[in-house]
Amino acid sequence: GVWVRVGEILFATSVLAAMISFHNTCARYGFALGRERVLPGALGQTSPRSGAPVVASLIQSAIGLAVIVIYAIAGWDPILYLFFTIGITGGFGVLVLIALTSIAVVAFFAREPSGENVWRRTIAPVLAAILLVVTVFLGVVNYDFLLGLPDPEPLRWILPAIYVVLFLLGIWWARHLRSARPEVYEMIGRGANAATGQSVLDMADEIGREG
Repeated sequence: GVWVRVGEILFATSVLAAMISFHNTCARYGFALGRERVLPGALGQTSPRSGAPVVASLIQSAIGLAVIVIYAIAGWDPILYLFFTIGITGGFGVLVLIALTSIAVVAFFAREPSGENVWRRTIAPVLAAILLVVTVFLGVVNYDFLLGLPDPEPLRWILPAIYVVLFLLGIWWARHLRSARPEVYEMIGRGANAATGQSVLDMADEIGREG
């Protein structure tokens, strides 16, 4: 009985640690996208005292609270339909991101060899990309097994399809930024330099208006 209780406590503390880590990761992503003006710039604001991404963190907390309230009102089982189902879907999303990143690595070295040998530049990235894409494919085909659902259950296709919709929305938004706000598009992925570049652009606009 003692070891069962210890296991329950360790499980609860590990879930809490995972939740804090997940919250921090989402807040940091929101902060980075806000700093680069891909999303509203308010997300890029930080606390003057701690430097934490306070706006992105509060929005993440509000989303989490909204999900909890919706599940409570609807009476849905949070273990089955949130912790397990959405947890599996989130893990699958990470796998999709890794696969897309591996393809991006192949494309990057095709444009910029960077002095790497053929194994690091071509063979290893291509093999990794192929294996990861196959893994994603097998995940989609066997999604009902991952969720423990019967084969006809439409949820097995709806959940993976969410990532396709988000991918298409991301492409649309990127194309919109490239045509309507090219200065923002050019700053994507530059980290702190994006904020510096945006400040320079804002100053230039202000000077232009005053002129």
